[in-house]
Amino acid sequence: STRNKFQILPLEIVGMSRLKDLYLSVNLLTTLPVEMVNMASLRTIHVDSNRIESVPPALLQKPGLHIYSYNNPINHVEAVCTADTFTLDLSYQNLTELPDLSSCINLEILNLEGNKLTFLPDSLFNLSTLIELNAQNNYLTLLNTNISRLDHLESLYLQDNKLTSLPKQIGGLASLLELHVDGNKLKSLPDELGGISTLEL
Repeated sequence: STRNKFQILPLEIVGMSRLKDLYLSVNLLTTLPVEMVNMASLRTIHVDSNRIESVPPALLQKPGLHIYSYNNPINHVEAVCTADTFTLDLSYQNLTELPDLSSCINLEILNLEGNKLTFLPDSLFNLSTLIELNAQNNYLTLLNTNISRLDHLESLYLQDNKLTSLPKQIGGLASLLELHVDGNKLKSLPDELGGISTLEL
């Protein structure tokens, strides 16, 4: 289905309950049907180089589903969470800033990989239930000092950014099990990391 001129996804595809990987790159799609959330086996959707301006929140919330949407005119994401949202995948959406996450009160896993983010806003650090935060492959130059407010965070992925230092407040992440910071411009790590007995670097 790559390199055709699809403007609308054929409904026959939505009915393919056993389909795992869907390749729709280089078409003329402007949206993805929300009904795709019912495709039980679907794991990846490749929609690079289309005309997609937004992705239905229900697809972004579907556990285990990854949507690759490089080179699309996506510049914002609608309100994305309900109280029943535990996983949110905003990876590869061309985002330069995050949507309002204030409704994500029970969120445990947040994937921001492969966007154009230069900072993580204060509001993100109100997500007290967060266990995993993936912000790798962005343009982050600083890590917000409010990072220590993520009391339950176990996994933090920051590799392939533009970080030159980490704030000492990162030592307050008492539940942290793994920290990934390779591919940055770090010259040293804060001494405070040594106080996290559970941490594996």
